[in-house]
Amino acid sequence: MPMLLPGVTRTSEQATSAVDRRAMHAQGVLALTVKERGGHQVEHNPDRPSWRCGVCGLSWPCEPAREQLVRGRSRLDLAVLMWEHLEEAARDMPQAPASYLFDRFLRWTS
Repeated sequence: MPMLLPGVTRTSEQATSAVDRRAMHAQGVLALTVKERGGHQVEHNPDRPSWRCGVCGLSWPCEPAREQLVRGRSRLDLAVLMWEHLEEAARDMPQAPASYLFDRFLRWTS
């Protein structure tokens, strides 16, 4: 079952641009399935070294990325993968506190 943050609602609306998606997030609405014009699902991957989502511009892993990451993985496999991402992010963002990186990359996997 997909994990959602408290107070987050799902919507079937589809954003057609990054601006539309950011506006939806600012309004507290989370589009969990974002599709391009061709009907292909967009993968929410991090842009490095900022570690912001290349699709929606939010801190990665954004909620759609989390749903994509969870699919087909055990909790242990997910935690190991996210620990690897945390280590990469720590190298890219040495000024980020360890507690912030832990919360961002690992806490949601439990």
